[in-house]
Amino acid sequence: MVAGNGFAPATGPGDTSGYFPHAPGDRWLFHYTSSGAGANAVEGTLTATVAAPRTVLGVSATVISQVDSAGGVGSTDEFFAASPGGVTYLGNDDPGDTITPWLVPYPRVLYPVALGTVATIDARGLPVGTDPIGNPVTLDLTQQIENQAFEPLRVAAGSFATALRQVTSISGTARDPAVGLTLPFTGSETRWFVPGVGLVKQSTATALGGESSSSIAELSGYTVGGVPRGIGSPTTALGGLSPIGGGPTSIPATGSDGAAFLAVARKVAAGPGSGWLSSWVAQRVGAGGAPLGDSVELVAPRAVFDAVTPREAAVAFDGSGYLAVLEREEDPSIAGHVASLVAVQVSALGVALGPAATVAAATDALPAATAPALAFDGSRYLLIFVRRSSDALHQVVGVFVSPATGQADGAEFPIAEAPGYQSSPAVSFDGSSYLVVWNQEPWLAQTRGVVARRVDMAGNLLGTGSIEVCRPPGGLGDRPALAFDGANHLVLWSDMTDIHANRISPAGELLDGDAASGGIAVTAAPGTSRVLPALAFFDGHYLAAWLASSSPGIYEGLFGARISPAGAVVSPGTAGMRLTPGGFRTGPALSAGANSALLTWLDPGDAPGASVGALGIHPFGR
Repeated sequence: MVAGNGFAPATGPGDTSGYFPHAPGDRWLFHYTSSGAGANAVEGTLTATVAAPRTVLGVSATVISQVDSAGGVGSTDEFFAASPGGVTYLGNDDPGDTITPWLVPYPRVLYPVALGTVATIDARGLPVGTDPIGNPVTLDLTQQIENQAFEPLRVAAGSFATALRQVTSISGTARDPAVGLTLPFTGSETRWFVPGVGLVKQSTATALGGESSSSIAELSGYTVGGVPRGIGSPTTALGGLSPIGGGPTSIPATGSDGAAFLAVARKVAAGPGSGWLSSWVAQRVGAGGAPLGDSVELVAPRAVFDAVTPREAAVAFDGSGYLAVLEREEDPSIAGHVASLVAVQVSALGVALGPAATVAAATDALPAATAPALAFDGSRYLLIFVRRSSDALHQVVGVFVSPATGQADGAEFPIAEAPGYQSSPAVSFDGSSYLVVWNQEPWLAQTRGVVARRVDMAGNLLGTGSIEVCRPPGGLGDRPALAFDGANHLVLWSDMTDIHANRISPAGELLDGDAASGGIAVTAAPGTSRVLPALAFFDGHYLAAWLASSSPGIYEGLFGARISPAGAVVSPGTAGMRLTPGGFRTGPALSAGANSALLTWLDPGDAPGASVGALGIHPFGR
């Protein structure tokens, strides 16, 4: 223990466990919430980066530069001196902090790290400013830093078996002798440090007189020693998708070749008169979400007849190249045709390999083919989509597509037993057969819920009928999501309030309870609408994402969760972990590579128009 001002010892074993990484470029991303007396809570992102060293208090200091996205905590530089005996705090550059300059230097960490008191300071009569009429105010205080426990900790960046909990407590009295005023104050700051990671969580609470404030910050992602972990920072993967002021939109789609990703989205431009022209474009994207090279046009622009309905796409990789399946508008004046599906082959480097091939044509009797979903079984793609018949009923159907030609390999066939009100299919492959899921609304004998069906590699329907995955008492969200972990499938859906899931074995058995009452509660936090779920299997866990909205027109951004193969939610919080800042970000899509995952979404934007946002996600800390 060190009493009073002073440095940590110059000798010792050093930071053998890596509690204080401080290599230039090391970076930590925190999501925080702060609140003060009479003020609304402020949420934001705090980015802390090890910057170039600087001389502070006569020694070479490690500089950790903190940038606050929302102003709730503040952007500052903090200074530390590292020695074999520990880490000494040297202060900061915050001009509003009038107390710290009187206390530093003092040890923050001593080596070897052990439980007990690290440092204490007693200070009397510190000049800390003036009252509103210019009278001097002084401070008496006692500060103590104590390592209280080694304990497990779970934050968005990962689940850690051992974290050091350190508490800095401060108490004292503010004195204004000129008016005879004394005000007691207390404060505490709790920090959790993880070996090899550094600071992973911090909470503060202060009280002065009758007013109090607090904040909490948790690590969502970090880069230490050049290795990224957890959730990255949002970026723009594909911009300029529509003119300023809006235009027809799309739901972006992504796929991965294991190392990089391909993002596909619709691009619109003003057409003749007051009309629009639309095409589809693709962009190769790196592990962090940044574009690699230029975007490419997959289909030539053509007239838009429906400027309201978002158009959808699907992307999958076959080991050597991608297949992108796109909704293409057809002229509704021609026998009521609405949309067809076309396929474009794209190389692993993001180059279109030929013209689009129609894989599901619009006809007089079947005027629409929409909502494509793709999976690859090692020899062929299975394309799942929704067929609308001339009597306006919808049916989930499938067709195989050859990776050699990019064309349909056989006739389309029904997946759902009969037409009805079916929508939003998803598909995954388990090594021997496919699982297809979709949303269904009541029609004749068909009931509301999420429904599944197994299909073999020849297109034969397996089992005695559809599998009821959930039978909600109220409404459903607008689409389910599906992924396979190597042993079982996981189906993810929204009931318009919370996100739920159920595992399904390759034999079609529900593993987490029946359709009426079973399932995994991925979220359990009323008061918010959670919709548009997306899912991928990455880093040994399922990774989920969705859009959160607390009221019409108010969007909290994209949130997510990690779910173990055993069906346990392993990420913190009953409302999910924040993935993006607040705002309307629709159509989230997830794709997993070998060493990173990519979350994309449509950001409608104002200028320069809509764009595809992207967020790289890396293996999580353990």
